[in-house]
Amino acid sequence: MGLRLKASYYRTAFDNTVAAGGLRSTSHKLYAEMQTDYSYSTALKLTAGVVGTKDRVDSPRSFLGRRSVQSAAVYGQGIYSLRNPLELTAGLRYDWNQLAASKAGISTGPCPSLGPIGARGRGQFSPQAGLSFRPRAGTALRASAGRGFRAPSVSDIFTQAQASGVLVCANPSLDAERSWSYEVGARQELGGFAFFDGAIFWSEYRELIEARPDPFSSGATPMARFVNLSRARVRGVEALDVDAVLPPFCHSGYTPGGQAPLPYRARHALRSGLSGRYGATELGLDLQATSRFERVSGLFAECGRDQLPVYQLDFFVGRQWRTLQFNARLDNALQYHYVLGERQLQPPRRFSLSIGGTL
Repeated sequence: MGLRLKASYYRTAFDNTVAAGGLRSTSHKLYAEMQTDYSYSTALKLTAGVVGTKDRVDSPRSFLGRRSVQSAAVYGQGIYSLRNPLELTAGLRYDWNQLAASKAGISTGPCPSLGPIGARGRGQFSPQAGLSFRPRAGTALRASAGRGFRAPSVSDIFTQAQASGVLVCANPSLDAERSWSYEVGARQELGGFAFFDGAIFWSEYRELIEARPDPFSSGATPMARFVNLSRARVRGVEALDVDAVLPPFCHSGYTPGGQAPLPYRARHALRSGLSGRYGATELGLDLQATSRFERVSGLFAECGRDQLPVYQLDFFVGRQWRTLQFNARLDNALQYHYVLGERQLQPPRRFSLSIGGTL
């Protein structure tokens, strides 16, 4: 039997000069988790735990005032080996999330003013089940099904900022994401030096949280909010927004309420890697390639400029010396320029060196 306790506190704060409006804000995040693992026998292993999080943001009443969100969950899971090659997993989790009531913050910026916010709670039971089968050495088959729940974060709900020419405004009515996911997959080792892993998956989302253009915005600056999509589907490597809401730009070929790809999802994605060790030295490379994005968010008129395929090549080398491990990485070695959102250029070529170990 084992017991694990985890706790953390994270604080951020910022302030601006008087010339910039004098705005200041402080946020606090408290997190705690307790988990126990129990091996009832060689065939049955049990896990149970409880976790809680509280987020609070303190800012002037003229901006957003004091806002807080708290979440809690309790979960349990069992893994049972019927025979050596067959393993069954079953679990259940209950999540609870609450948005605390607060008085209205009066926005002095271009975002619409917020009215009083009442306390609102939501919860969900999420079951899961899976099995793994190893018919022979080096081969593993798996299947799983489960329900998911993700409550909106404080930043999802209350972000009010201007970035990359887009005005992002708060949405206190944001609801939690809910989903059902299914997967069937296989992993096959090849000669002891490589492996192949493939999967077929299907996920159905309700109230999927995405940043989208505000259809009621009438100003010159594009305005967006985090909103709930009524329904979305991810299957295989294809993503669909089943009830499409069209943005101001880049929506040719789609109709309101029809089906449209989710922004910045690639239809095809490939990731492969190769590594080897010689004595105390390890070398490797990773290649990531995704097909051209079929749709962008449509906040700007540039449209096809950001609809590009992605190719990224990374190298790494590591060497063990006594109790120390030295690692060097070269990311984006091809210096490929691409974005994962309009006007959000991803990092260029980067070199990093790290040292770890025990003394």
